[in-house]
Amino acid sequence: ELEVLEARKDDVAIFELQGQLFFGTTDQLFSVLEPYLTSAKYIILNMKRIKALDFTAANMLKQIYLRIQNNHGMLIFAHVPQSLPTGQNISEYLANLGFSEEEGKLKIFSEMDKAKEWVENELIRQYYPDRKKNLAPFPIQIEILSTIPIHLIIFLILVVFLFRIMMNFSKKREQLAKNY
Repeated sequence: ELEVLEARKDDVAIFELQGQLFFGTTDQLFSVLEPYLTSAKYIILNMKRIKALDFTAANMLKQIYLRIQNNHGMLIFAHVPQSLPTGQNISEYLANLGFSEEEGKLKIFSEMDKAKEWVENELIRQYYPDRKKNLAPFPIQIEILSTIPIHLIIFLILVVFLFRIMMNFSKKREQLAKNY
């Protein structure tokens, strides 16, 4: 899997946006992103440090989104703040401007790590199309596990392990009983 990710590293571009995105900064934003709009398949914009976003900047993001979409890429917003110091709700504002995950070419994640993990899984899934959708070894989300004390997690793993041993033993016992 690491070889796949290494080979496809040019398909991903990650940018951390910061400060105020307004009419005065949109040209600079576009000039930085433009080289990647045709080459990268996944462009992640980390919005954690955004302080303000005006209509001109949102419109520029929409133009960037359309260019990425036309090149069969995916725009990913990570760490979109729910509210800014100005009181503006960025998620709601972007949704009102037509940014929607429903079209399939846009993803919005609450954290940067989740966005990166999703892209990694997509790259691996594309390379190994026969794999199951969930690439995580356990169906339990890591977020949930982080709130559970480690001793309880170890206990639960042992219970599952012992249960599986008992089930295997029970099946073998049934098979032996049928043979006699």
